[in-house]
Amino acid sequence: MKTITWIAVLVAVLAFGACKKKSEEGGGGAAATPPPSPAVDCPKLQAKVQECGDAFWTAWDATEQGKNSAKEFKTYLVSPDMGAQLCKDNWGQKDNRWNARYNACWETPDCAVWGPCAANALGNLLPVPGT
Repeated sequence: MKTITWIAVLVAVLAFGACKKKSEEGGGGAAATPPPSPAVDCPKLQAKVQECGDAFWTAWDATEQGKNSAKEFKTYLVSPDMGAQLCKDNWGQKDNRWNARYNACWETPDCAVWGPCAANALGNLLPVPGT
């Protein structure tokens, strides 16, 4: 009886030791968490949207959020009175994955590149991890 117990324990230990979380493996599994990324700087965003208006708004209109935003959204976002609060309400509390995607757009400040990148980052939601 002792032998069977020891064999069962040994099998359990070997089976448990062979299992790894997918995140511990080299490929596949959950994506690594990006390093902390700064939140949206609303005044900087507002200025860049004004500078790159055509490139940004054309791409924005094709995004999930762009299709659902009010017609006045474009005016409100760049408004000195309302824009900063609108920006903060919409994009001020995003998670690190989202911030990393948005901040990557600033690596190329040229409007032809920045506009579609930022519109995609701001206007298309990221999938929920694990789905």
